[in-house]
Amino acid sequence: MKTRNRGLGILALGAIVAVTAAATGPLPGLVPDTSAYGSDQSPVIPAENAKPGIVAELLGLLQEPKAVFDARTKVTTECMAAAGFPGFSNGGQGDRLTDMSASLRGFPGLSLERARLNGYRSEDDAVTSPAADPAEELKAYQGFDPIKSGADPDFTKGCRGAGYIAIYGGATADQEFTRVLGTLLPAIHSANRDIGFKNALVEWSKCMSDAGFPALTDPGNAASLSLNFVGADGTDGAGPEARRIAVADVTCRGTTNLIPRLDAVLARYLTTAVEKHGQEFAPARALRKESAARVTALTK
Repeated sequence: MKTRNRGLGILALGAIVAVTAAATGPLPGLVPDTSAYGSDQSPVIPAENAKPGIVAELLGLLQEPKAVFDARTKVTTECMAAAGFPGFSNGGQGDRLTDMSASLRGFPGLSLERARLNGYRSEDDAVTSPAADPAEELKAYQGFDPIKSGADPDFTKGCRGAGYIAIYGGATADQEFTRVLGTLLPAIHSANRDIGFKNALVEWSKCMSDAGFPALTDPGNAASLSLNFVGADGTDGAGPEARRIAVADVTCRGTTNLIPRLDAVLARYLTTAVEKHGQEFAPARALRKESAARVTALTK
């Protein structure tokens, strides 16, 4: 029986990766769990003047570039094939290219083209056949058994770790980006409570109500609503009605100028956070630069 593989690979990061409350959309991928890093959760005072381009700058730091992702997961896939799992899918039990805009705004990006074709589903949400032995596949991916292992996980032994070592130089390099997000969370949460942020979402909600989808508070709710509809291939979040919701969402984001309005609010709070903690992001910035150089060298 075919079934949609919902990414058993979230276990691959042990306690490092989970879906955060910020990622209200159910389908776009996984966002790191920052709870282990103990960020100060006290309210953040917004800067009087936002640093120009700060939202794009931080997304560029948090978001793994597609070329780097492809190179890293290629190493992982080849490792899995050598371990006896040639059908390993990076979009299934493996990694997904996370849309980190969800961690800042509370929902992922969505283009009109994708909404018309697939609703909220991405290429990673394809229907796949599960491995003959998913537990063994997951063990090869991680390098340890999450059920039986009582010791701290050793990510250097698994195929996921092999990908990170090849591209980033360390099996747990992604934790540096998790730390950055953890540092930014108090600013993000404060921005979410800002009246300007709330008003922008209220106008989007009214637009969606006028389009025939009432009582939705944000695009993440719209994505959740789409799960009520099943496509011809038996997967949830598919079919004409799910696409209609997604198209209405994208349209309302545009007519209400939602993303620029949310980003304008976020920018002031994020400016405060970066002014206070920006130098702590140096290791993550270095990893982005080094990984890009490694990918360039590998593709020559």
